[in-house]
Amino acid sequence: MATEMLRDVREFNLAINDEDETIPGDIVDRLMHGESPVAVWRSHRGLKSSELAAKSNLTSSYVSMIEAGKREPSVKSLKAIASALDVDLDDLVWD
Repeated sequence: MATEMLRDVREFNLAINDEDETIPGDIVDRLMHGESPVAVWRSHRGLKSSELAAKSNLTSSYVSMIEAGKREPSVKSLKAIASALDVDLDDLVWD
């Protein structure tokens, strides 16, 4: 019993000291309801579409079309957006 408790405490300490960002529930809800991951993360980071475009070296219209689902971004563009939003590429790709 004591060994199990120590293991649980160690696992808890590792979890709270993890460097990964936790995802707020409202972000998860928006993503689960089909909103564009780029738009969700952009608004979560407090950026305007034009600011994200500038940080990603993309045009504002291209970012807007990606967010609206009217354009399929290239991998290169997604990498630039992920870097600008400080998220993993996987966070922007949802099926």
